Amino acid sequence: MPGIIEFPKVVRDVVEEFHDLFASEPPRWHFAKYLTGLMVAEQKAVLGIRDQSCRNRFLIAVEGGVEAFGER
Repeated sequence: MPGIIEFPKVVRDVVEEFHDLFASEPPRWHFAKYLTGLMVAEQKAVLGIRDQSCRNRFLIAVEGGVEAFGER
């Protein structure tokens, strides 16, 4: 899979909507990378992303825990 040059606008919009749940920029970047990976992966599932560590990085960084993210 080719590298990500720029995040799609839809991903940037979603990251902006959820930005307050992250304490810093790195977890926001991992969130954007994860969403973009889901969009471009051949298999439209988490298993279609080779490096699932970005999912883990943004999920553990969510302020208020994953529940706060899910509620939003």
